[in-house]
Amino acid sequence: MKKPIALSGEERMMLAKLNNEQLRILAEFKDTKAFVTFAELISNMIDIDKNIFFARNEAKTDPVALACEHAYVRGAAARGVMIQRLILGSQSELKRRHDEIEKQKSEVN
Repeated sequence: MKKPIALSGEERMMLAKLNNEQLRILAEFKDTKAFVTFAELISNMIDIDKNIFFARNEAKTDPVALACEHAYVRGAAARGVMIQRLILGSQSELKRRHDEIEKQKSEVN
């Protein structure tokens, strides 16, 4: 079995706010070909932005203007990575909830 992804506190908090149905949908999406395509898209976005950034940086573009110009792209890629991590962490959260319910059941009996 694969080691569960190490989530940040913010990511764990976001997963904790989702209901079981939302987590199940994310967990099921993780096992589809669409998720692989999504992960590749995020990776491509990061590579494209990195290449543009370095090309403009070599052209001696003003660093502040360059940072402002690429803030949206970097933010979009970062949100995409976070969504990807939430999808990967959804199965762990579902398992954690299931284990917690089982533990409560065993304490009652």
